[in-house]
Amino acid sequence: MRTVNNELLVDYVSKGFIHKSEIALFRKIQDVRLRYSLFLNDKYERRLDFLQRKLSKYSINSQQILEQRRTNNVGKTLYSKSID
Repeated sequence: MRTVNNELLVDYVSKGFIHKSEIALFRKIQDVRLRYSLFLNDKYERRLDFLQRKLSKYSINSQQILEQRRTNNVGKTLYSKSID
């Protein structure tokens, strides 16, 4: 069985290369382990900053893709109807 780089996979989803529903077809839970971590305030804050930057990056990627799609679809319609 192969492992997948989950961070790269999330990047691809955020950029619109693949859909979450496609991933769900192949994803299955194999093992669940509980792990507790005790963080000091400075470590907690650094971790929180890291996750915020990561979330912002995905948000910016998503906004850029939507803007590209909007600019590429200007003037296009779903179907064209000719009037004779």
